[in-house]
Amino acid sequence: MRWFNLILGCVCFMGASPQKSESGTQNGDRTTYYLALQSHDLTKINAALELLKTKTGTFTGAFEAALLMKKSGLISNAGEKLELFKQGRTQLEKALAKNGENAELHFLRLIVQENAPKILHYDSNIKEDASFIGSTFNSQDSSLRQEILNYSKTSVALKTTVFHE
Repeated sequence: MRWFNLILGCVCFMGASPQKSESGTQNGDRTTYYLALQSHDLTKINAALELLKTKTGTFTGAFEAALLMKKSGLISNAGEKLELFKQGRTQLEKALAKNGENAELHFLRLIVQENAPKILHYDSNIKEDASFIGSTFNSQDSSLRQEILNYSKTSVALKTTVFHE
């Protein structure tokens, strides 16, 4: 099933030395979350979700939300699948309501919305998020800029956005 086939085919592996980010997580942890999102492995996704339980900060709820939506595409129980997706969607939208100026939250939503099955009708913010990401690109930290650049190679929404480093 091509659920989230490309959720993060864009992942660029960040440097080996972890640095503290504004989210309260380390870049090494962030890499773990992106790797889990990219994978089709429930074990990795569950491990990343467990790691998030030990963290606090701006990004933890958003990463958890994205991971729940990714997980929903990998389980077989239809009821649980839909419930996990709805839970993740609600959580991500709440994180964005609190931190609407955070580009990484818009980036996570863009990735999810571009790759969510159309039947879920979770695609109404793609243009808005792509525009926001493009307009704030230069002010983002280098690791997020690299993630965006890599994802833009496969993203329909970011294909026409011009990024400058």
